[in-house]
Amino acid sequence: MPSEAAQPVAVPAKSEPAGRSLSLRLNMAYAVGGTAVQNLCRFGAVVIITKFASPELLGQYNAGLALTTPLIVFAMLNLRAVLIADVRNRVPFGNYLRLRMAGLTLAAVILAPIIGWKIWLRPEGAFALILIATFAGKLVDSEAEIYWGLYQKDERMDLVAYSNVLRGLAMLLPFAVALPAAWYFVRSGVVSPAAQGYATGIAIGGSALIWALITTLFDRRRARRARAYDARWTWTETRALAIRALPLGIVTLLIALTSSIPRLFIESVPGGDRALGFFSALSWIVQAANLVVIQLGFAASNRLANYFRSDIRAFVALVLKLEGLALLVCAVVLGVTLLLGRWLLATLYLPEYAEQFPAFLILVTGQCILFVSSLLGFAVTQMQLFWVQVFISLSMCVAVTITSALLIPRDPIAGGAWATLAMAIVQLVCFLACLIAGIRMRPALLARASANT
Repeated sequence: MPSEAAQPVAVPAKSEPAGRSLSLRLNMAYAVGGTAVQNLCRFGAVVIITKFASPELLGQYNAGLALTTPLIVFAMLNLRAVLIADVRNRVPFGNYLRLRMAGLTLAAVILAPIIGWKIWLRPEGAFALILIATFAGKLVDSEAEIYWGLYQKDERMDLVAYSNVLRGLAMLLPFAVALPAAWYFVRSGVVSPAAQGYATGIAIGGSALIWALITTLFDRRRARRARAYDARWTWTETRALAIRALPLGIVTLLIALTSSIPRLFIESVPGGDRALGFFSALSWIVQAANLVVIQLGFAASNRLANYFRSDIRAFVALVLKLEGLALLVCAVVLGVTLLLGRWLLATLYLPEYAEQFPAFLILVTGQCILFVSSLLGFAVTQMQLFWVQVFISLSMCVAVTITSALLIPRDPIAGGAWATLAMAIVQLVCFLACLIAGIRMRPALLARASANT
């Protein structure tokens, strides 16, 4: 490792900021709109798999995500949230970028032999291609998120929205071309059914390649024009940033595990690929809505951080406004599910998916609870209550593991749904208690933050 004195330091960018900040309402509109388009495209890819491939292939794709996501998410250390919470830009952005790339590199080194071992246990060409492509896609898509933090500090969620739309289209198009073509040739007898598995892997790999181009040509260039862009970095600051962000990294790791654990349990039962395919198809519908709600939290994060330090009444008012929006989304989602749930599953997918409506209703209920608790989590993060979230996330992980172990062997799909509901309830109770305690302890928290800086 080079010494501190010998470490080259980049000159900060001098280009003009990327335009005026947008209003909170407009930022929220862009955040929700961009994420909605991206999730619609991702959901479209899932629909294409169900229509032109099989539940088994969808299950294999999601097994790859369940295996690779937790470690990659941990390696990201939730630096975007830490960057936004650094209202005074005390740590140059170069340290955030350096730490992000180092973390992703370490994750790749650790995951590569695990994926190799998984392929050795199951030496099927299509499965190997799907797993490797999923791993590559998750890695290349994770760099851009740190640049989005710069856009948010400028309150330019329109740039995040454009990036999300491009990434959504980049995922949908390869699936829309490769899988229908493979389905046609299989039906025509030109190729064997195994071609559908290879087509799925090719589509995932094609998406990863385009995501890498979007990061290079769109996100990196625009990030350099942000007001907070400062390419300087030192080993000392980067190490200190890693230590500071570590609790949030552990939190995101545990949260990712709570999502992956039911899927890994389902994959392990007899017929696991098929059951996981059904469970994943049901989950994608409700997860898409949650990702839209999360964008409301991201759009409001910068103001939450500032309000908590300067105006506690404005902070509480903004939290209540966000929760009101979340409850409105809950009411709409539950109403649509009860009235049209079976029809939606049969229409969007195939009639056999509608048979899983009871599990789907449980998943939707759990997801609605997550709408509310996720936004509370943003408020807690911007209060810089980091370590307490480790214990909250650990409680969620324990709840979902116990529920999965007890229920999934009996009924894989319904058991996974009940595990999701249990996790959501634990998260809501813990975050609500943490928010109330943090507001009461505000003077002490602000004093501690000032002492640390």
